[in-house]
Amino acid sequence: MDRSWIMLRNRLDKRYQDGLRNFLAFAHDNIHDGTSTILCPCQDYRNTTFLDISAVKHHLFRYGFDISYQRWSFHGDSSSMVYTSGLENSNAEVVGNDFEDEDDMIEILNDLGGANIGAANSSVEPEVEQIGSQGWSTKGI
Repeated sequence: MDRSWIMLRNRLDKRYQDGLRNFLAFAHDNIHDGTSTILCPCQDYRNTTFLDISAVKHHLFRYGFDISYQRWSFHGDSSSMVYTSGLENSNAEVVGNDFEDEDDMIEILNDLGGANIGAANSSVEPEVEQIGSQGWSTKGI
């Protein structure tokens, strides 16, 4: 099943509406607990809250689909395949592994703030002394 529609920002796009309709039918067909509720995969709830199908539809139109939810395991997808977007030249953002680039993020933060985030044995005292040497008072710190 094509899942590229979840990357679309324009939720009035026919592809988004068709994809949403197919997703809701798929999720509804895979309800086996006797209720009419499913986890809501909108960007607000991110599969943490059960809602009825009509409320999920409303949330997915209002907030958009959680684009990190590629394998619909909470909605009956038992395949091990992770689906990728088939969209080209769209303005969609692709979300990767949040932990993969942790070192790069620390380096960026170090460049921006000048602090040694994550550095062992770092100390704040040299910064206080440096402020004092620039003519600022360090009394009361």
